[in-house]
Amino acid sequence: MSSLNSFSLILECGEYWFNEIQLCSGTINVIVNFERHFENEELEKIMNCLDLNYGLFNDYIRDWNKIISILKMFHDNFHLISDKKWEGLYAWLPLHKRCGACIKLVLNTELKENIQEELILPKKELLSAC
Repeated sequence: MSSLNSFSLILECGEYWFNEIQLCSGTINVIVNFERHFENEELEKIMNCLDLNYGLFNDYIRDWNKIISILKMFHDNFHLISDKKWEGLYAWLPLHKRCGACIKLVLNTELKENIQEELILPKKELLSAC
């Protein structure tokens, strides 16, 4: 079993098409990477909150109100989201509501693999199409 600090909290969305036009190809945003050094009590408090209040260890969350509640908690209560990042999230949220935004915990090893695939493969496909 992986230790608690090998996870990241991410906010992502899926593809979104409208009238044969792709409006979004999906995004992945790391909200908090728990690899940073936390005191054990602080990390346990955060993880218990995510598990007991939101069930985030069981599944991802697509409920819009819960997503906003979690983000506000990380910004206002835990101070793990900077004001600058909060402004970016506040701009991102309404733009990607239709894309099926979700928030979830992922292993950092999986996150690194997904980001590499997301960022590298489309560029290769684009170049080969030219």
